[in-house]
Amino acid sequence: MKTELEQLKESNQHLSDQIGYVEYQRYQDSGAFDRDMAYNDGWGKDYDKANNEGDKARQVAFDTYLKDNEDKIQKRIEGGEFEQLVVELISLRFMYSSQVSAYIMSNKLGSKYKNISGVLTMAKDGREWAFNGGFPPNIYARLCSRLDLNNKGSRAKVIRFKSFKKIISIS
Repeated sequence: MKTELEQLKESNQHLSDQIGYVEYQRYQDSGAFDRDMAYNDGWGKDYDKANNEGDKARQVAFDTYLKDNEDKIQKRIEGGEFEQLVVELISLRFMYSSQVSAYIMSNKLGSKYKNISGVLTMAKDGREWAFNGGFPPNIYARLCSRLDLNNKGSRAKVIRFKSFKKIISIS
């Protein structure tokens, strides 16, 4: 008959063996086992070189994916910012689009909505000026529609739009 202490020691040994087995499985699954075996067999540098080349290939593939899908990614970012802006503004019940622009600037939200808001170059009667907190025409139209906003009847036209994101990255 085993004493309680002997039973606990046996149980601890059994648990220790199980933990060791799990750790060994993790070691094998992690790839470290393969690397260590390669070094033990004398070809570890070749193993590391192959892994580095694989890492470079994965990075090139990822960079290519980002470049190929840059427009889609940017549109998703802009869509998310737009929806977030609508949620933020809907309870404020603005009547005019100029109130939205003033709200963006006075609350320093250019960094929060940096992809869809920025500085517009406006023109009217041969005169040009900068309008801070504006939106590109496509975003402006959607925003006015969703929030039932009006303009103040200005006949000014948008010449250029530069997002706060581009302005910040230039600085």
